[in-house]
Amino acid sequence: LVFGIFLALLPSGSSYAATEIVFKKGVFTRSLKIESLEEFAASGHVSDDLKVLFKVTGVNEIEQRTYRQWLQTSTSIESTNGVLLSRFLNTAMGEDLLEEVGSIIQTKSGLNGSRSIRAGLTLAALDDSGSSLSSFLRHLATDIQIDLDKAESASRIATDIIQTQIESIAVLNSLA
Repeated sequence: LVFGIFLALLPSGSSYAATEIVFKKGVFTRSLKIESLEEFAASGHVSDDLKVLFKVTGVNEIEQRTYRQWLQTSTSIESTNGVLLSRFLNTAMGEDLLEEVGSIIQTKSGLNGSRSIRAGLTLAALDDSGSSLSSFLRHLATDIQIDLDKAESASRIATDIIQTQIESIAVLNSLA
């Protein structure tokens, strides 16, 4: 009952939603308002803060179009699948995955963002308007920081693993 009263007294949803993403690369940090990403997804307009981020990170026009498509892509997830996603994220494997991703997508203060990610993914999956990257960002309860150095490292490791698997399959196919 006390918890219910506490929740009833809290301001509704959007006042606790994330408003910006901080991108960190080495000593460089740059803030980006989530509404800039939403505007970019909706109209293609590149705001000043997004323009600077694209320039500093070397994102070309082709990559910009790809990012815009990612922001726009929505999948319809039935609420039962959203519940299954939530259950998976609470398993040991889901927790490990969230911890790894949380080391890249952190809270603004630099702490592991696994809890925010879990909540954002689950709420986006249960959103009636469909699950998308934009929906995920809207459902984050706190501003986030993305460590681009760690993201690049994880991307290289994943690429190496995939390349090794492709080469292994080719060798096995040649032996068959």
